Amino acid sequence: MVLTMNDFVIIDTPNKLGVSELKYMQSSTGHYCGYAVLSPSHIFTQLYDKYGWDFIRKYWWYQPHGGVTYHELDSDGNLVLGFDQAHIGDDESGINDNPKYVTNELTRFGAELMRQQGGRSSVIQNRIDEILFEHMQLTILEKEKIQ
Repeated sequence: MVLTMNDFVIIDTPNKLGVSELKYMQSSTGHYCGYAVLSPSHIFTQLYDKYGWDFIRKYWWYQPHGGVTYHELDSDGNLVLGFDQAHIGDDESGINDNPKYVTNELTRFGAELMRQQGGRSSVIQNRIDEILFEHMQLTILEKEKIQ
């Protein structure tokens, strides 16, 4: 099934700190899914493009409800991150079909994503620095071998 813009409820288009859009939809089974769209300039979009989702997940402590269950670069180079409300216990708690819950969770998720961009998450930034340093060391060693 291909989703169109008519399938989504857009709750915010902050266009701040790399967060372009926050939106949700109700699936055919009745549970809600929330999505944050990050611009190509967002640190997570850049890391995702270079290292993949597992790298971000390993160093980022925050997770929306049930964790990020969808991640993909769209045709414009934006990173779309999504979560769903269809986990064990969600049905009994009544949140899987609650639009207010997904809206609140999306708002918190968006705020955290903006915070990561604004502060350039120190844990992730430290890891990037380590990787760049390791790369520089390898480059120096390779050049020394050639000479």
